[in-house]
Parts: sequence; C-alpha cells; structure tokens
Amino acid sequence: MLIITVKIFKAKVSRLFQALYGGLITLFLVIALYIFLTEQVILLPIIFLVIALSLAILLYSGYQIRYELTDQKLKARWLFGTKNIELGKINAFKPYKLPYTTIRRLGISLMGGRYSHGEIGKFYAIFTSREGVIIEADEASIYGGNLFISPKKPKKFLKELEEKIIENKTAE
Repeated sequence: MLIITVKIFKAKVSRLFQALYGGLITLFLVIALYIFLTEQVILLPIIFLVIALSLAILLYSGYQIRYELTDQKLKARWLFGTKNIELGKINAFKPYKLPYTTIRRLGISLMGGRYSHGEIGKFYAIFTSREGVIIEADEASIYGGNLFISPKKPKKFLKELEEKIIENKTAE
C-alpha cells in the first residue's frame, strides 16, 4: 500500500498587501456611497460596489494560497490555478526577499504571475509577501526556471523541502 504524505503551508500575508487591498476596497465603497447619497445615476454605485466586492475576493484569496509538499511534488495553489514542480527537478532553494524593482511581466494580480528581475532573471511567483523562498528548477518545470513563494514559516518550509528532496532521491 502506497502512503502519500502531504505537508501544507499557508502563505504569509504582508501588512502592505492587507493595506493595499483594504484601502482600495474602502475607497470604492466610499465612492459608491457618495454617488448613491448624491442621487446621481444608480448604475455607478453598483459598478463601484462590484469593484469593491471583486477586490474583497482577491484579498480573501490571498489567505487561501497554499504550498503543498508531497512525496514527489511541490504544489503552489492559488486563485488562478496550481503550479507543480517535481522534487527531482529542483536544483536549489533559499530564502529570498523580492526586490521592489521586480518587473511584472504578465497579468494584474499582486499575488502571482510572471515576473523578472536582473538578479534572478525570469520567474513565476505565487506570493503575498516580499519575504519568502526562491526555488530554482529547470525551465520546463516553471516559467524562467524559478518559483518565488512566501510561506508563513519559511525556515520550516525550507527544512521540510530539503527532507522531502532527500527522501525522494533515496527512494529512486
């Protein structure tokens, strides 16, 4: 009988992330309330309420990001899907603080997508905090060959990842 163990790590949600989304939600709610109270066109408050609700969903989804370590894979799960990297394809991993000068390559969410930076090149990120872990793998596994994630307890995550990689190599 095959037993698969799964370790789940939640994302660390930074205060900047909370403040940004919380501020935007508040701004759109205040605008909607103002437009409604000034008795202008009824469609505008509805539009602003929909935008505020959408931002609230994105804020909530930041708390739903999960990083799962199984016996064979690292899975990063978020609102827009899952990224998988086989443990055997991981070349290196280390703590990393995402620089402010990182450039967004595609998409609009602050929680993930394709990025680049002169220091590490192209990478895929699923994160809610600038402090996290960079995982180097081959380019066939992940965009740019690097994945940036932000688990709540990065040291514990790195220790578990190292143990899983060692277990995976000894099993082969």
